[in-house]
Amino acid sequence: MAISRDISEKIKDLLRENPQGLSITSIVKNLPINRNTASKYLDTLLVTGQVEMRHFGMAKIYSLSQRISVTSVLSLSSEYVLQVDQYLRIIFINAPFLELLKAPERDVVGKKIDTTPVPIFFQEAYLLLIRWINEGLLGVERRGELAPAARDRTFTCRVTPSVFTEGQRGVSVLLEDITAKKQDELQLQESEARFRSIVEATTDGIFVTDEEGRMIEWNNALSRITGIPRNEAIGATVAELMSRTLVPEERDGNRIENSAKELRTALRTKRSRHFFVTTDVGIVRPDGEHRIIEQTLFPVETARGIRIGSVVHDITEQRRMLERLRQNESRLRSIIRAAPVGIGLVIDRVIQEVNDRLCTMTGYPEGELLGQSAQMLYFSQEEYDRVGREKYARMAEEGTGSIETRWRKKDGGAIDILLSSTPLDPANHSLGVIFTALDITRRKESERASSAGEERYRQLIERSFTAVIVHKNEKIVLANDAACRVAGVQSRDELIGQPVISFVHPDCRRLVIGRMKKMLAKPGTAMPLVRQTFCRKSGEPVEVEVMATSFPDKGTPAIQVIFREITDRARQETLLKESEERYRTLAESAADMIYITDCTGNIVYANTLCARMYGCAPADLVGRKQTDLFLPEIAHRHLANIRKVVTKKEPIEHVEDVITPVGKFRIDIKLSPIFSPDGTVVSVVGIARDVTARQGQDPGGK
Repeated sequence: MAISRDISEKIKDLLRENPQGLSITSIVKNLPINRNTASKYLDTLLVTGQVEMRHFGMAKIYSLSQRISVTSVLSLSSEYVLQVDQYLRIIFINAPFLELLKAPERDVVGKKIDTTPVPIFFQEAYLLLIRWINEGLLGVERRGELAPAARDRTFTCRVTPSVFTEGQRGVSVLLEDITAKKQDELQLQESEARFRSIVEATTDGIFVTDEEGRMIEWNNALSRITGIPRNEAIGATVAELMSRTLVPEERDGNRIENSAKELRTALRTKRSRHFFVTTDVGIVRPDGEHRIIEQTLFPVETARGIRIGSVVHDITEQRRMLERLRQNESRLRSIIRAAPVGIGLVIDRVIQEVNDRLCTMTGYPEGELLGQSAQMLYFSQEEYDRVGREKYARMAEEGTGSIETRWRKKDGGAIDILLSSTPLDPANHSLGVIFTALDITRRKESERASSAGEERYRQLIERSFTAVIVHKNEKIVLANDAACRVAGVQSRDELIGQPVISFVHPDCRRLVIGRMKKMLAKPGTAMPLVRQTFCRKSGEPVEVEVMATSFPDKGTPAIQVIFREITDRARQETLLKESEERYRTLAESAADMIYITDCTGNIVYANTLCARMYGCAPADLVGRKQTDLFLPEIAHRHLANIRKVVTKKEPIEHVEDVITPVGKFRIDIKLSPIFSPDGTVVSVVGIARDVTARQGQDPGGK
């Protein structure tokens, strides 16, 4: 049936006169058409949006549409809109589409599409567009992308079957320019790839939870630290991972549940007392190895809500090294307390520390000596000046100064002293001088007491995030705050644009340039972790651990460098060597036999004088039992004394007759406990003196 415009207009005029609406029966009564004809015309007007229909009981009520016409809406659209009839003639095109084609409306509207500028604009993409239009004429809606290569633009395209005002069928084509969106997506992909590369290459562990507290990120470094593979961690909750990693004594159900509640609260409120606070946590890996980690939590806000991120740093080795330093310091203090000579520390000749033996020798309690000038121990100002002048002169020349003098005791009595002094730092005496005072009044034999310096040292473990820079064409294009700290600059602007090689120590530049060439020759090449020397902006050298990876950045090869300053670790290694060397120097230069046993009596250390009594080297005594060194009766007595020192935590002294491969001796032995930082006795130090020559003079053996 041909659609008559007159009948359509008459129906619309009738509905306009009756804004409340009419049923089809009322329309037929007012117009010279039958019910079937009216129904077909009303259906066409409904499809084109010119009338509206609502139900009133069983009846259908038709009224004139109050909506804006489709053509008017399309004319105002910012998208590119085109309408084609069943003969492929363009019957409508909006202004943005005409601007896109650079053509006037008269060259487009009313003409077949293949004779217009449309094929010229879309070029090879036109074949796909015309195929979708033909399918739309068959009632199939199509969606997709059109990307004319020569235009360097990308469009989303929607082809929709349509029925126009007069009832004729055609298609509507809607285009949206998504070129900028595509470029943004590409940049986002490159940014995500760069972020992924940093996360996977960093030596610190990193994890991120989703909005429900489940793991969505778990990098390789965190797998190495915890021993939990990434595929097992992803999707797991924080509570599940805590139950796997916390040390047994901390693996309490209430604690894990409370932590889970705090996490849920933080995800809901975006607040937590744990955010940006670094905490130390003990963990145990699946293989049973215990480790200590340093963890910092922080919020990550996204469009979907808040997520929780964390940076995890393994500090196990640092803690172990610090514990060794503490044990060495405890051992040194135990030896100093047990030493049969007076030992003290002075700064600018003001007494800072003294041992029990020095208090016994002088008769002064510790509280009356500390903070006082050493002049209080001399009979005259002249003697005090002489000792200081000669002793410090010898220290300047030889490193250690020894001199004989006379001290005044608290009761006014005099004692002859062999005073030996050594500075903590030969280049800076103001840091302090360690001295030993040997009472030579009662001992006529001449012996030199070697003083051992007690290391006055406190070190804080600095938390530092991994430093990262990116450079292209040998110039730095990206740097984080940690890199600024290592480079010794105040802001990133001082690094950006600078030649990367200028921050490498000259001794390492040849190696670094070689590594850079290898990485640039093949993007994606990763260089393993190595130790190198960098330079701060001031020229100061700084030791770092560094690894690097090359990657393409907008078509240009770039290199990502990840490094961490290890100055603190190097300083700790040096301090440990100095501490062990001071301990060994004290023991080896002493005039007494010094040895250390474990709590079961096995020898763990012996000085040269001790080994000389057995006619062997010190190393030959290490590991020997008491029964290997003495007759059974004497060995059992020694073991009983060692157990008594361990149990009572107090020193004991006794005189013993012993037989060794060298001969028979009478020795005066003082055993003292060596404590760990927590107060536990870990070993026993023995200081022995050969008193064989006094045997006939002291019948009591004392």
